[in-house]
Amino acid sequence: MNFIIREYISILKEDGELDSLLADLLFEQGYTIKYKPEKGRQYGVDILAFKKEKQKVVEIRILTVKRDNITRSAWNGSVNAAKQSLEEILEVYLNKHLTQQEQKLPIRITLATNGVISQNLDLDWTSFKEKHSKDNIVIDFLGIDDITNQVKDDFLFDTLLDKENQALFRKTLAFMDLTDYQYHHYIQLLDALFDKAILRKRELQKLIRLIKLLLDLMFKWSDEVGNLKSAVTLSHITLLKTYNFLTKSNKLKLKYIQEEYFKIYSLSRLIAVDYYNKVNDHYFVEQSVQRYSKNHLEYGLRTWEELGLISILGHFELQQYWVYLQTKNKAGQEIFLRSLTDVNKSLTSFISKNSSLNYPLYDNHLIEFNLAMQFLRMYQKDDFCLNWIEKILISLHNQYRIKQLFPLFRPDYEKLVDIYFGKSKQKLESSMLLASILDWCIILDSEETYDKVIELIKLFEEKISIQTWYPTEDTVDICLAEGYCAKSGNVFSFKNIPSFKEYKNNIIELREKFVEAREFKPYNLGMEVLHHIASFHHKQLPLPYLYHRFVK
Repeated sequence: MNFIIREYISILKEDGELDSLLADLLFEQGYTIKYKPEKGRQYGVDILAFKKEKQKVVEIRILTVKRDNITRSAWNGSVNAAKQSLEEILEVYLNKHLTQQEQKLPIRITLATNGVISQNLDLDWTSFKEKHSKDNIVIDFLGIDDITNQVKDDFLFDTLLDKENQALFRKTLAFMDLTDYQYHHYIQLLDALFDKAILRKRELQKLIRLIKLLLDLMFKWSDEVGNLKSAVTLSHITLLKTYNFLTKSNKLKLKYIQEEYFKIYSLSRLIAVDYYNKVNDHYFVEQSVQRYSKNHLEYGLRTWEELGLISILGHFELQQYWVYLQTKNKAGQEIFLRSLTDVNKSLTSFISKNSSLNYPLYDNHLIEFNLAMQFLRMYQKDDFCLNWIEKILISLHNQYRIKQLFPLFRPDYEKLVDIYFGKSKQKLESSMLLASILDWCIILDSEETYDKVIELIKLFEEKISIQTWYPTEDTVDICLAEGYCAKSGNVFSFKNIPSFKEYKNNIIELREKFVEAREFKPYNLGMEVLHHIASFHHKQLPLPYLYHRFVK
């Protein structure tokens, strides 16, 4: 594990990554963090921490953080060099920012880096320490090997990750470059950690921080092996399984646990952003995903998956925008409004440039369809949404007429191939996709498009049952768990489609009758995107309220 941890630390950036890890380490060592890492420094200080005993400060710890090896140029080559930062702390910060009482306390000033000090600087470094050390001031160095050992000890790698769990984690890393890997080793690892979890405050904090560290390590590793999509999937697994564990143990209501969980949530958003930035150019190229697909059917399945990933990022950014809207933070609003605009352009371009998104191959592609439609509706792209629906209706009509092919109610790739190439015939069963399209015709207030759906349904001569699902009270506690649709809620089925007005009234009636989003904890915590991730990852139906609320 030492090698894996060391490799992870070596690729951390200075701002927001290495300094955040060091702040967490100080916290684990019993320090109270007064200044947390943020962009820019204050007279060389990246982190200020206090050690307290009996509510009194007994030690002050100051870190200045640098990236990579401390070479001669990194030591004394610019205004941001290590020597200059240390001198600023000694000559300015201590005198101006600490009280006279604090200046008398033991003060430890640390130069921290995810590298080492070059050998040709040994004399300079030793001379600097001897010159500036006083009775109560100690200057020291924290290099990559020191940080590695502290991470291993303070995050309880050997205690929480026994040999069996370490083996599971190493296997997860080893298989991350495989595109069809199902991450069962990591799922086993999380289950093992949660099964042995001690629910006292300190131990629980350590566990959640360890899980966040593991996710961050896998994130960096996935970038190294060229498969960032694996980090996205692993972040979804982490968010959902950690939420379910905290809910089941009745700990998510605690503020300190919410803060720790939000760190995992924030990291998951950063992973989604990083993946988006890496592949975004492909969203503006005609059928760009096809070059990574073996055949036409695989191309179709890949595009629907990619649609879900773009849409989830859109919902992450929407959530962040609403936070800044509620806090009246204009600067934050502008940042995320620009981000929303970028995602909107990517999403609409990707849909327009990939005709496979006009034909869902499986009925559960309504999940990705809904994810995209909800984001686009929030962004007021109603005309685009209606145009997309009409293209889907035309494709469904033509595929059924020509190949007798309709989106399979249950995903089965071999069966799909046989039907597509005429080796077997499809037996029409049920469709929740058509019910979802009808819902969106109501939301977008288009009776004309609604009538076109009815015309398509007539083509099947009542061989198909239209179904819709609604959550009930027993859905609330398992809303992010695997199989939450199969284990809870009610399904409604019908073959005769009511009029536009009747269907609209039905939606309003069902929305008011069944449990609303305010009953669900992720929604109340301001993490509505978790519902979208659960639906996408577990391939479960979306909560109808999240889009039925648009019906007026």
